[in-house]
This record gives sequence, structure tokens and C-alpha cells, in this order.
Amino acid sequence: MQIVLKASREKGYALWIESDGDIRKVVNDNGKQVWFRTVDQALDELVNVPYLSEIFIIERSNW
Repeated sequence: MQIVLKASREKGYALWIESDGDIRKVVNDNGKQVWFRTVDQALDELVNVPYLSEIFIIERSNW
């Protein structure tokens, strides 16, 4: 599984998840692409997803 953070100068950052060649964008309840203003916002959302938070660590002690 790979988590991809795509940047757009106009919209911000979007998350995509790739697993075994299947690529899916992260969408809201209405099926629209979710955009984050900052990388921190995107990472904060990833921490809240149980099956994703187990495969990565965000180390912020020196932030």
C-alpha cells in the first residue's frame, strides 16, 4: 500500500491511496475530492484512519 500526497498550486494537497495497482482518491461523503490547505492537515487526517495509521509514523518531536 502506498499513500500519495498530490500538490496543486491552486487547490492545496490531495490524498490518493494505491494498493496492488488500484489507485483511489480520498473523497468526502458527497464523492468529491478532499483538498487540504497544508501538508499538516493531510497528515492529521491520516492519523485518524486506523488501518493506515498502523503503517506509518509521524514523528514531530523536533517540529
